[in-house]
Amino acid sequence: MGFSNEELEGNNIFIAASDGRQDLVEYYLANGCSVTDQDDLGYSVFHAAASYNHISLMLFLLAQPNANAALADHDGDTALHVTETVEMAQLLLAHETGGAALTAMRNSEGKLAIEAADEEGFVELVEFLKEFTPDYTSANASEPTIQPSISEEELMHVLTAADLHENEDGETVLAVNMERLHDLVARGQLDGIVAHQKDVEAREAAAQSPNSRSSEKNGEPGAR
Repeated sequence: MGFSNEELEGNNIFIAASDGRQDLVEYYLANGCSVTDQDDLGYSVFHAAASYNHISLMLFLLAQPNANAALADHDGDTALHVTETVEMAQLLLAHETGGAALTAMRNSEGKLAIEAADEEGFVELVEFLKEFTPDYTSANASEPTIQPSISEEELMHVLTAADLHENEDGETVLAVNMERLHDLVARGQLDGIVAHQKDVEAREAAAQSPNSRSSEKNGEPGAR
């Protein structure tokens, strides 16, 4: 198969693999390249096909006599470290050269492929790889909800009494002495403070009631 100079100019087997161009990959293999070649950074056609999820190309590459799915780049990443889908991972792990041993290979940062997938948020891939690393705990696992020590109503009273002011930049700032708040909760004194605050609010509300205002008006000098 012939290719134009435009197609070949600035191209190489790694770029061809990244683009999913199996025809070009075959051309380079037939003209002196090897399926195990790596560039200056250790990047291989396996990394390229895996990271761009070129399934058919990966099938072709793994079928080559000297295929090696365990090739690592200069960061220690294998093709499995840059894989994004379960289907691609299944292909790599099924290959006799790399196989399930890929799941135990760590990169230069000491990270397994499952950790790399977890950091990227590939949830389905992480769940699949857990079959090979059952003791792995996801770093993105939901943290347990911490139950508040005080009720929402009590907290609202504390916030109501907090200092609301503007800082030097003109931004509104709510100043709550959290250390003091935690201390009151720990010593069981918050209930009394809240009760007092409620009493003050009740008296203020009573003072603003229609009956109260009417009584005050009738007692004012000069009232008619």
